[in-house]
Amino acid sequence: MSTSGQQRSFGPNNPAQILLHGASDLLSSPQLEQVLPKVLKLADAVLKADAYAIWRADATQSHWHTVAAEGLSGDYEFRIDLASPRGMSERPIVAPDVQASAELSSRSTVYEREGIVSLLAVPLNFAGETRGTLCFYFRKRHVFTEDEVEASSLLGSLAGPAIGTAELYEEQSSERVRLEFLANAGEALASSLDFETTLEKVAQLAVPAIADWCSVYTYSDGKLENIAVAHQDPAKLALAQEYRRKFPETLRPGSPTERLLTLGESGLYPVIPEEILAKSMPDPEQLRAIKELGIRSVIEVPILAQQRVIGMLRLISAESRRIFNERDLRLGEELGRRAGIAIDNARLYQALRAQQVEQKLILDTLPSLVAVVSREQRYLFVNRAYSEWFGVTHDLTGTTIRELVGDTAYEMGRPYIERALAGEKQEYEAEVPFIHGGTRHIRAVYLPRRTEASGNDGYVAFISDVTAERRILEEMRSSEERFRGIFTNASVPMVVTELDGNIVRANEAYCRLTGYTEEELRKTTFQKLTHPDDLGHNVELYQQLMSGKIPSFTLEKRYIRKDGEIVWIRAGTNVLPDKAGRPRQLLGMGEDITARKVAEIQRNLLMAELEKERAELSSTVEQLQMIEDAVGAGTWYFDVKTGISHWPAGISKLWGLAAERHEIRLDEFASRIHADDLGRVQATIQESLESKKSYEVNFRVLWPDGSVHWLAARGAVVCDQSGEATGILGIALEATERVKTEEALRQSEKLAATGRLAATMAHEINNPLEAVTNLLFLCQQDPALAQHLRGYLEQAEQELGRVSHITRQTLGFYRESVNPQDVNVSDAVREVLELYKYRLSSKNIQVDLRVEPQAIVFARAGEIRQVISNILLNAVDAVASRGTICVRLRRKGEGGVRLMVADNGPGIPAENRRRLFQPFFTTKKDVGTGLGLWVSKGIVEKLNGTIRVRSGMGERNRGTTFIVDLPDLPKAESDTAGV
Repeated sequence: MSTSGQQRSFGPNNPAQILLHGASDLLSSPQLEQVLPKVLKLADAVLKADAYAIWRADATQSHWHTVAAEGLSGDYEFRIDLASPRGMSERPIVAPDVQASAELSSRSTVYEREGIVSLLAVPLNFAGETRGTLCFYFRKRHVFTEDEVEASSLLGSLAGPAIGTAELYEEQSSERVRLEFLANAGEALASSLDFETTLEKVAQLAVPAIADWCSVYTYSDGKLENIAVAHQDPAKLALAQEYRRKFPETLRPGSPTERLLTLGESGLYPVIPEEILAKSMPDPEQLRAIKELGIRSVIEVPILAQQRVIGMLRLISAESRRIFNERDLRLGEELGRRAGIAIDNARLYQALRAQQVEQKLILDTLPSLVAVVSREQRYLFVNRAYSEWFGVTHDLTGTTIRELVGDTAYEMGRPYIERALAGEKQEYEAEVPFIHGGTRHIRAVYLPRRTEASGNDGYVAFISDVTAERRILEEMRSSEERFRGIFTNASVPMVVTELDGNIVRANEAYCRLTGYTEEELRKTTFQKLTHPDDLGHNVELYQQLMSGKIPSFTLEKRYIRKDGEIVWIRAGTNVLPDKAGRPRQLLGMGEDITARKVAEIQRNLLMAELEKERAELSSTVEQLQMIEDAVGAGTWYFDVKTGISHWPAGISKLWGLAAERHEIRLDEFASRIHADDLGRVQATIQESLESKKSYEVNFRVLWPDGSVHWLAARGAVVCDQSGEATGILGIALEATERVKTEEALRQSEKLAATGRLAATMAHEINNPLEAVTNLLFLCQQDPALAQHLRGYLEQAEQELGRVSHITRQTLGFYRESVNPQDVNVSDAVREVLELYKYRLSSKNIQVDLRVEPQAIVFARAGEIRQVISNILLNAVDAVASRGTICVRLRRKGEGGVRLMVADNGPGIPAENRRRLFQPFFTTKKDVGTGLGLWVSKGIVEKLNGTIRVRSGMGERNRGTTFIVDLPDLPKAESDTAGV
């Protein structure tokens, strides 16, 4: 049967409707950690897959990694390192078979290991370029339709701006947090001059601000020692300490850690593949232990003091599944630098207390730039950091400031120098030319030096290079500018309010939604815009948001526009925190859903009408079901376009299934039809579809328990308005008993016909035999007959007598008297053997006969002879020439007789033994009729006896034995046998 597809139409729950409802929800949240799960949830609603992942590229697009995933195993490779920078194609990648896709060939092994067969990847565009993909993974082959690709691409077009906006917001927040973190780190590290306390603070500062794990190492004399480890979970911390005890850190030549300690090179490892771990840790126990820690991403930065590596800071992402990037590396390096300064300061302090070093040594050891300047603006002392920063190796004592820094830099700092020499403390920041090229941003403090003798005697300069901090601030400001641009130009209505509801800023889309200008909106509040009936719920959610019970909220409410028109919106509200993380302002996003709400009202009215019609239809269906149950019938419907059969409970029961509604595809429907009937059923249905006429067909079905049942089915073709066949509506009736009855009647008719034919033939033969016998008698009365001819006539008379005897016996088999009588079975055995003696002698078959005399049963003699004849004839046909047949007859102690006929033939196979007593079953091909044993079994069972067979085909148990047990029935019971 052939089927044709049709283009899918969009209903109330189609992907476009899902994306429309999810759009405002995506854009209502500026936090990336909230947006990514929402994108994955929408992906699952749009296209059901086994797994999903959102991939993002770094700035150079030489590395791609996942920022969110669902359904993928922990062993999946979540990072791709590209040989050369390139971007993602602007078109979707559609791969029903990932192994056959040239674009995905580099990942074929990864997909095979994960069990991924099909894949769809749609681009995520933001700010005019493709910076990510949304992937749908299938572990079974999936052929993508145009609708699926279009809906997924639409989701990508929506998710790209949402993720980009959230990333900009997160970048802005992250930069602010990073700056605050560095400031707090500086204060915390400066608060202690104890060496070990400083190291512990370094580790604790990094968790969880930067990483899930932080380990601090010192490096001295070629040895690496773990001093501090930090983690939020005490159980995890104990696990890490146990790991450190069992597997102390060792330095292998050429390893990344060894290069870091010798060359000062930082290391960024966004994703650590399992094969790299296995290669670097050949010890299975250590590899198993490190897997328990769940390491995902790693940063290693040197701790420097005076351009010398004194230790290492290792930052690890595990439980958070965070992927470290270059910004994280820069932050780690800055923490390592400050840690180096703090550690160096702590060491210097300890050395000062332990060794009482001179002031010069202390100043010379400080990493900050320190200089003592005379009243004549000449250097009296500079520390080593000062010399190294300017790139000089000679003693600067007596050198003027202008000579060292140059005219441009000197003129920039001259006003501060002069005021410091005048006795005023100076603090300032400036961007100055750097001796190695470019510019550097410095923070300087000038403290006047006073002496009792001369008063102001120069100043002490403390200078810090804050170029990195300034770069972070600039990036943060740039991020704020980008966010401001997105806010202003976004097509989604957006508004920023104070915590009390006063509107601070509104974009153009929000102004169009409310009908007010931005200037007018600044003079009002969201409470005044909200419909009074919706304000209570809005305020309740607002209070929960401000108390911290919920991170954000979304609700549907009504706005009153400036012109008085009521509009429905779907509004989302999030908190904009200040530097300390406290609520500062509120960000609101809206979506005009007036058309949808009107449609909902119309839909509710329509649903009420449909519910009424459904109730009436349900009553009709119940009545129809009662009729089906009463007649043992079931209806069904086959959809030509989808290839699915819809089965109510009634038809399911006729196919041996649970009494419930089923939907079965065409191939499953065909698999349940008996193989011998399948072609006929398919041809009948196909002919009905082509002719648009009804059909009627009987066929067998296979139940789940293996049983076979007959069904009588009728069906009619259902056509649409254009006359095209869309389905078949059918009804089926249980027909197993009817078919069995008809088959039994046919078999009975065959048997009766066979009996009548045998009787007729015997009767017709007997009449000419009598005539020939009379003619022979007359010939013998002729006195002139020669003596040798007389002998021939006597021999012919004997042969005719034997033929007459056989004819009378045949008539006796089928025209027996209805009244039973005492039958001597031993005489009957001898009569049958006499009947077949010429056939036995022609095959040289030996008969071993042992019968007891007077073995009497009360029965019909003809039926007894017929049973003996059928069994004996089967034995004659079974044995080869010169074979042997054993016949045993004995009386039974409890009354009755037992007859056994055994031959030494080849035996009967097991599959044939089960069918021996079925009518018309024969293995003799054109010779047998298949009725003998069936008739014999009927005669024996009518006499309350039994007939059974034993047969073997081996070397020692070769041959077949029939055993007949006949009871000695009381005459009263026997008289009714066969009635």
